[in-house]
Amino acid sequence: MAQDTPSPGLSEAGGGQGEGAGEGRGTHARMGADGCFVLRTGAAMPAIGLGTWLEGDGGEQTQEAVRVALQCGYRSIDCAHLYGTEMAVGRALADAFSAGVCRREDVFVASKVWCTTSNASRVLQACERALKNLCLAHLDLFLLSWPLASPLNRSPADATDPPVSSPRRGQQMSLNVAELWAGMEQLVSSGQVKAIGVANFSAPMVLDLLSHAHVLPAVVQAEIHPLWRQEQLVEVCHAHGIHVSAHTPLGTPGVAPLALSSQEQAEMSQWSVPAPAGKGRSRTVHGPMLRHYAVQEVAEKYGKTPAQVILRWALQRGTSVLPVSVREQRIRSNYALLDWRLSDCDWARINAIEPQIPLLGPCLGPAASLPNSASIGGRPETFQEEEEDVAGDDGDKGK
Repeated sequence: MAQDTPSPGLSEAGGGQGEGAGEGRGTHARMGADGCFVLRTGAAMPAIGLGTWLEGDGGEQTQEAVRVALQCGYRSIDCAHLYGTEMAVGRALADAFSAGVCRREDVFVASKVWCTTSNASRVLQACERALKNLCLAHLDLFLLSWPLASPLNRSPADATDPPVSSPRRGQQMSLNVAELWAGMEQLVSSGQVKAIGVANFSAPMVLDLLSHAHVLPAVVQAEIHPLWRQEQLVEVCHAHGIHVSAHTPLGTPGVAPLALSSQEQAEMSQWSVPAPAGKGRSRTVHGPMLRHYAVQEVAEKYGKTPAQVILRWALQRGTSVLPVSVREQRIRSNYALLDWRLSDCDWARINAIEPQIPLLGPCLGPAASLPNSASIGGRPETFQEEEEDVAGDDGDKGK
């Protein structure tokens, strides 16, 4: 089956790692002037989306976050069955459409099949449930969430879950990716889904999928940030015409980096720089990467927040980003990325941060066991977003 021809550079049109980088690379890896990446399907995927992994108290925070995001220009919303917030997203979308804030055709909506889905028929059920929850006729993108299946107790119960009394509940199951992918392909044929892809797959897993897929994945979503660049995965995807989207681009609530060696701990202890007058140390769950001296120095140079610097680094690398926030000012700040860029030198500084530390766990190998719900960031009961009083971040002024 035909694949896209590899070419050097992982950046947006007109530069990325620097002016002129990325020439010849497919549009899946080059952000256009409209702030979108073009998928292999021809669809435009906005470079900045709102993640909806928020809270499970009925969706009030989620609905308000989506409302604010759409009003300030976001046109990409990332959902998942596990998050338990799809109905809240659906309400916010319906309100925005009826109020004329945006049209359905202008918003890129993605959802995911959770690990409890174990065969093609369950894939179809999962999509139908997502469409019902979101009050939509189709999804712009549908993803397999993880490369292994596990009927976790924390997954919201519905038709895609095994019965509570099932002896398999809470146990790991092998996942037949080929069978599930056939179900995903049926959704494309039926028109219920415009594009399909995977999340949290390793580079070898992506290559294996390409070997048997009839409809090729348009997107791979993965944990990507300066502490976990996933260079092999990004290179493989871009070489095969697959767009890469970064989830948890700033870290994730309530999850600390995995166990570090003594050398890594010593290295991280040297990251922070003294905060200027009037600024305190970061108290955010995303603190480690936001406190890094290179991030703070670059942020001060550009008059941006550390979070904006990290997100802009990702865009210039050729990956879209899906930051999560429930605070209006931060939602707006995370979107203010398209009218400026990092220089080659400053981009390279961020790209050279070490050590590499996954927050949710490295991509799973073929023989690996699925991490437990805590390791993979099961839906939090309550989303808690802390202050970001780091150098150069005045994001909460006026609130």
